[in-house]
Amino acid sequence: MKMNAMNEVKVFGVVLMLVLAMSACVGSGSSDALTIYGTTGSTVSASDAATSAVKAGQWGSQGVGAPTSVKIRLYAVYLGASNDCSDVDLVTPVQDYGADGQEFDLAVETPEIASGNPAAGEYNCMIMKMSSVISFTPDEIAAGAYSSCTQQEHQFPLARAGDGEYLDLVGNAITYESTLLNPVAQTLYIFASTDTTQIPDTRAGVYQRLAMAEALTVPGSSYFIMNFDDRIEEMNNAETGDQPLCTLESPQMGFSDTSSVDSIKSWFDAGSAVLTTEGTSVIDLDASSESLFAMFRTDGGDIGVKSTEVRGGAEWTDMAFVTSGSAGIAAAMSVYDDKPLVGYHRQSPIPSLIFSRGDGGNSWDDFSTNIEGITAPSVLRIVNDGTYFYAASVDNTANRAVTVYRISVDATEADGWTRLGAGTVADTTQSLFGIGAYNEYVYLAETSDGIKVQQYDPAAGTWSQLGAAISTETPESISLAIVAETPYVAYTMPTSNAIAIVCYDAVAGTWGAVGATDIATVQATSAKIDGSGATPFLGYIDTGNSNVMRALRYQTDAWLGLESSTIASNATVINDFIAYSGIPYVAYESSSDGQTASYVKKFTTSQ
Repeated sequence: MKMNAMNEVKVFGVVLMLVLAMSACVGSGSSDALTIYGTTGSTVSASDAATSAVKAGQWGSQGVGAPTSVKIRLYAVYLGASNDCSDVDLVTPVQDYGADGQEFDLAVETPEIASGNPAAGEYNCMIMKMSSVISFTPDEIAAGAYSSCTQQEHQFPLARAGDGEYLDLVGNAITYESTLLNPVAQTLYIFASTDTTQIPDTRAGVYQRLAMAEALTVPGSSYFIMNFDDRIEEMNNAETGDQPLCTLESPQMGFSDTSSVDSIKSWFDAGSAVLTTEGTSVIDLDASSESLFAMFRTDGGDIGVKSTEVRGGAEWTDMAFVTSGSAGIAAAMSVYDDKPLVGYHRQSPIPSLIFSRGDGGNSWDDFSTNIEGITAPSVLRIVNDGTYFYAASVDNTANRAVTVYRISVDATEADGWTRLGAGTVADTTQSLFGIGAYNEYVYLAETSDGIKVQQYDPAAGTWSQLGAAISTETPESISLAIVAETPYVAYTMPTSNAIAIVCYDAVAGTWGAVGATDIATVQATSAKIDGSGATPFLGYIDTGNSNVMRALRYQTDAWLGLESSTIASNATVINDFIAYSGIPYVAYESSSDGQTASYVKKFTTSQ
């Protein structure tokens, strides 16, 4: 479905993208899914702009710049088949965030703001219940043009006193109290329809209506776009108390298919061009709120962490070294509440796993007691589910047995780690495993005898195999991710050098292929999978094609290349690959002129 209609209405100046995507897991119950993403960016050409629907004389001339932060609060999303919105299910919304709602910063590229599983069919009406006040932060251009547009958070009322013509879900009038000088957060309903003239005046006011060129089809895919580049404005009139006030102009809005949205994106350096020029054996990426973190272990045994903005082009900020010269080869990181937890092995005085937590600044605090008795771990991985950190390690002196531990994310230095289940989970012949966690359940993809996934049940306190074995062969690489509460496993096989991806169908109790059984057929390696919202992303190196590194996104039963899908040439290894707020990030090493350096790139609309 491709839509080209353009409108301008009196609503927030942001980009929202409606994505209707088929469930990625074969046979996982309903194959219909609705995911709503939000973003800001110049995705609509000026030639497509339509006439503004805001009241004449309300705004001055076209503004400048674009916000670096746009925060909305969403309460619920509803769908209906009829274009007059008469059959919208008001009892069971597609997404319901309750009375408090959920805040999203849309300038963090494509955050998932809602998702659900409506029945297959066509939907001619969508209603969004949200706050009437948004927050935005002007960029440097707007700050340089207008004295009132300081680079700090400003509030803007989407509906305010005297506007009129706003109704609630059952047709009652809403009287807004906001002024530009005194925004008051109240509930606002936006009605999108394929024919807004069919919506009765007793259902929605004129400024609540948004035109859709075609029905939303489930399953299917479509992007709904709003753009406010060059739409930060300074007002100075009676409404602002005859003083300069930083505000927003009416946005451009339109529809686009998936490929045209991706075509405006590209691979940019995250932070500065190079993460480090030192030899590295481990790089771990993770993100939380506004920050992206990269941990690296140098060949000399130093462990460092750098951070940068999730969005924007800020350079890497160096945090103090976690340790210098004493770390073994196993190291890992996980981030919760903008504070990275780093674990590493130290051989003396007692062979142990050591854990340090960033304090939110530039120093490190001891976190928990050490895990002693692990003599020579070759691999360490740490993940969290918002309640616990989980640490999994392979000890080369114990038949390469995998042990998994957990500890509260709010632990103190005196707290200890708890081993999950009795003994070890599995013997991994090549120190290959993947781990993920959701809602206190832990999933371990292990390779002791082919490929199997073990699941830890927190209620029973035991491990058990999840479904049948995925493969009888031992893979060259393996990765596990939890995407929309579902375990996904990506691996490369030694016999075919191809990538296979499977996910678990909890209803059928079986593993099923995601898309084509073999994604890459020519000497692929370093396969990594992760998910953002309900969307799986895949990164890998095509060793048969000059070590070109590629990334794919799964949508509507197909793996789609991101832009040309080529991230870099001469890549030697993908150290880590994550997806956060709709943005895939990749950490990798690349050789050039006899030197090896480590890089991190992201796939976004801008630096």
